[in-house]
Amino acid sequence: MIELIKHCAQIRRLLAEALCIVGIVPTISASLKQESPLKNKKCLTHAWAAGFLTGVIGLISAASALVTNGYFYHAIGTKDKGLAGAGMAMPEDAISVVGNPAMGVLVGNHTVMGLALHLPYQNYTTTASNRNGRFDSLTIGPNDIDNGTDSFLIPHIASSWLINDKSAFTVALYRRGHIESKLPGGTATFDPDGAGPQSIAILEGTFGGGDTRFSLQQNLLDLTYSRQLGEGFSVGAGAVLAVQSLKVSGLEQFATYTQTLADSAGATMPTQLSNNGSDRSFGVGAKVGAHWQLSEHFAVGLSYQSKISMGKMGDYADLLPSAGKLDVPAHMTLGITWSPTARFSFSVDAEQIWYSKVAWLGHSLSSLLDCPTYGGGVDAASCLGGKNGPGFGWSDVFTVKGGIQWRHNERWTWRLGASRNHQPVAVEEVTWNILALDTTEVTVAEGFTRAFSSAGGFRSELSLAVMYAEEDSITGPNFFDPTQNVIVTKNEWEIEVGYGWHF
Repeated sequence: MIELIKHCAQIRRLLAEALCIVGIVPTISASLKQESPLKNKKCLTHAWAAGFLTGVIGLISAASALVTNGYFYHAIGTKDKGLAGAGMAMPEDAISVVGNPAMGVLVGNHTVMGLALHLPYQNYTTTASNRNGRFDSLTIGPNDIDNGTDSFLIPHIASSWLINDKSAFTVALYRRGHIESKLPGGTATFDPDGAGPQSIAILEGTFGGGDTRFSLQQNLLDLTYSRQLGEGFSVGAGAVLAVQSLKVSGLEQFATYTQTLADSAGATMPTQLSNNGSDRSFGVGAKVGAHWQLSEHFAVGLSYQSKISMGKMGDYADLLPSAGKLDVPAHMTLGITWSPTARFSFSVDAEQIWYSKVAWLGHSLSSLLDCPTYGGGVDAASCLGGKNGPGFGWSDVFTVKGGIQWRHNERWTWRLGASRNHQPVAVEEVTWNILALDTTEVTVAEGFTRAFSSAGGFRSELSLAVMYAEEDSITGPNFFDPTQNVIVTKNEWEIEVGYGWHF
């Protein structure tokens, strides 16, 4: 703990000096003379900013029980991304209703749209095995495979209309989550009939079914009504409409472990397991939120989104729990924003996501041990596609985010943010999570907004945000061959441009 305090003190000093050096104030004499920035009155406010962010970093670093955002994006909207997802108590533009539905009446008549370029690096490797497919094992490789997805685009658009001076209606269309794993090549080794006469087979692909893919996109539409109930207090509520698409390939070798095969005593082979192209499902949920402007300097926001119960993915009913349901988990966010001056705002958000409450994410791969055709159990519903069948085995998520926003003048606004978490995947769940390839823990971000105004009164703004998720990995035993390890690694960059205007 002493070392952590020393480390935070160093970071605070460096951040405060950096805020002066990069031109936030016109002097760098304190830095050049190696004096404390707190002695330079022009840097006093910026030192407070550095101290606040350092406190957030220290809190995040010390919280070893935290887990990651999982497949949810760390933020929705360009301004929010510049703060690494912090700022849900700070109304900025129409897309703010995604974080807090009470924001619509506070941002007024506004439209915003944005497009992000997401650049992930994802890889998995497997070590040598002592079984090499023998004794009913499935040995992966050894392989060293990069995800074939180099980049993809993430759009959003939102518009808010004032109904009167106390209420507003807002529409927001955005992508909430995305899993994109394309794993070309590799081999898998297994004995197709255990102790039978057939020889050990070496097949192409991570799981022996050729190139492996798990592609999931979740797009949401928020329809929100917000209203001011009193001085400094607003609430909002609305419906969340969801559509998602899924495409899976390369998993045919798991046909033996499906409920379809177990229920039929081997007479019926599954046809809804893999390589069925794209399938879609739809669902509806609800969202509520509140915003309190406690004083000129402090604001608090709170929002909750219910679980979205999705329709079944019939083309993959033999793979996913409950015959193909990919529900969107419920989540709740609490945010606090402190604005000591009109120029500076410091935000801290805390978010809880209940991944464990939806079967496809929360169920453990170890459910297969109760499947009659894999572990010799007596519960066919524990096989692939069954009600109790395996998922990714994710824990619930608690995330802390901190950010600084500095309004240099009427035209320029600058942002800086950080988020720290641990991945929700336990080491014993890493095998199935080759399909998800999401292990990042630390996210840092920065961004800016340039405002424009015309002689006719038209006001618009261009925003940019850059995000980097630090490389991290998780190592665990191959569930189907405990004598080898699986290592999943990921880092990611993202750059987003947004444009909004008032009307």
